[in-house]
Amino acid sequence: MAVAFTGHRPDQLFPPQQQAATAMRELLLTVWKEIIQLANEGHTDFYCGMMPGADMLCGLAVCIENSLQLPSQQLHLHCVAPYQQGIAHWSSYWQSCHAELHSKASSIHYISEHYTPTCYLMCNRYLVDHADVLLAVYDGRPKGSTAATIQYARRQGKKVIAIHPKKLKATIIPAIP
Repeated sequence: MAVAFTGHRPDQLFPPQQQAATAMRELLLTVWKEIIQLANEGHTDFYCGMMPGADMLCGLAVCIENSLQLPSQQLHLHCVAPYQQGIAHWSSYWQSCHAELHSKASSIHYISEHYTPTCYLMCNRYLVDHADVLLAVYDGRPKGSTAATIQYARRQGKKVIAIHPKKLKATIIPAIP
């Protein structure tokens, strides 16, 4: 069984620099707990959209869990990116996260060789289409790519688990029949 990740970018998740590290650690811990629960339910494949923010934090949580497991109990991290992008404009932190996730990935897939106007949408749909569960770091705003990905997953009958980035609480968002 498989899980896909979606969520907000760093500027929408974390406060100014002084408190960002603490907020990031707290969110990472909350995500990690959900991943442990999902793994205990039999989910072994985790699809990461490879963008800074929630996507990469979720991928890092899979890596943390794998560091504590025997090789026979490893979770499979699948890195899925919208296109073969340059990451030079990202902060050094997110560049190092990207490198770490690539080095630990069971597979790496690019939706497109180059940027296209629909590559991000197609990436989000690929993630949902390959998963049974969508784990979203989501603050409830009704617009944006995270909200659209959640709505797509719900229409596809997928279970959606939403973690509010400030409240650090997970809730189930029901599928749309």
